[in-house]
Amino acid sequence: MKDLACASGLAVVGSFLLVACGVSEPIANPNVPLDKEGLIAAADEACAESKRAFEAAGPRGITNEGVAAEVASTVRIYDERIASLEALQVAQELRPLWNRYLAGERAKRAGFQDVVEAATADDDDGVSTGFDSVTKAGEARDKAARELGFEVCGLPPEVSIASTGTGPAQDLVFVQPGDDVKAASRRFVEIAATGKCDAINRMMHSDAAPYSEEFCSYAPSYNKGATIVATEQYGPAGVAEVVAKDGTHVVNVFVVDVNGDRTFRKVTDVIHDSGGVRPAPENNDAEQVARETVAAIRTGDAAAFNRVSDYPDSDGSFAVKEDGFTTFGNGSYQKGFVDSIRSSTAEPQLLGINAAFALYLIQGDDFDYVMTFNATAGDGSKYRFSGFYPIPKP
Repeated sequence: MKDLACASGLAVVGSFLLVACGVSEPIANPNVPLDKEGLIAAADEACAESKRAFEAAGPRGITNEGVAAEVASTVRIYDERIASLEALQVAQELRPLWNRYLAGERAKRAGFQDVVEAATADDDDGVSTGFDSVTKAGEARDKAARELGFEVCGLPPEVSIASTGTGPAQDLVFVQPGDDVKAASRRFVEIAATGKCDAINRMMHSDAAPYSEEFCSYAPSYNKGATIVATEQYGPAGVAEVVAKDGTHVVNVFVVDVNGDRTFRKVTDVIHDSGGVRPAPENNDAEQVARETVAAIRTGDAAAFNRVSDYPDSDGSFAVKEDGFTTFGNGSYQKGFVDSIRSSTAEPQLLGINAAFALYLIQGDDFDYVMTFNATAGDGSKYRFSGFYPIPKP
């Protein structure tokens, strides 16, 4: 649902220096209007810079709360983009077409704002209507972009996939997997493409929530004919990015199961329009949040725990009401997880982190546990506690 936008950056076109996006007046001689070549260079340079703003905005929202958070970020980027583009001085002969393009930008921004308001009110029909208006405005805008000759603005962004270079410390001890994430991902995509719920749920981790029949009916649209474009294994856990036939990027998380054969099975996923298997934002808070999560569980601090586990798209199952809590969530291993943390001084150890998830290992009594932290919709630098999954002891 995101597209390329101007957010920040400077561009030099001839003797004309453009300001960073979001600044209302150009640092230049306003009497030197941009010709077509100059306009293409200036706008496309700014839009290329704005791609990073969308990449930092986190994954797609799924619930209305998540959609509101995600699209509110989109609106902010559009505001900066429109202010920047409106500041450009354009040659007279280009203005009719340029004005059509700007009108499309403003209409898209208005549609996104409608989505935010509808999602905030939990109005599903309003959300759909808002996205329909975004699509219609985008078609008109993109037509003008093509006529202007833009190569970046108004065109679908290229999704960046890159190695994160992260992994467990060499001295970290954990169970050795019985297979690898690549093989597990291929198995899951093949089975999920059938839509057969029993078979799909056999591919899920023993402590992961099973797919409902309704959810299984959607699985073929994301997996049939899909391409696995990237995998990263972080010891006993890992991720795989799958691109559906319609171009949707889904990041699946796999964790070694406790069922005896030490194979990887899926635990969760997220849609990330900018691609999830790439380095996390440099200013992310995953390490801090992982330690705060363990500290909150260890001390039974309800308010502290809720702060690190509350994020758009969370279903509220981890929310606790009183200090001294002994369990949370619905999994069958929850009490053992809490007891293990409280009976030891173990701290979470990083397994791997990308733009969609941060995965940590914490040692337990009967099992060790992989803790998952989601990058949040609307701000990909913020990670929040989203799950824990038992793995065999080494």
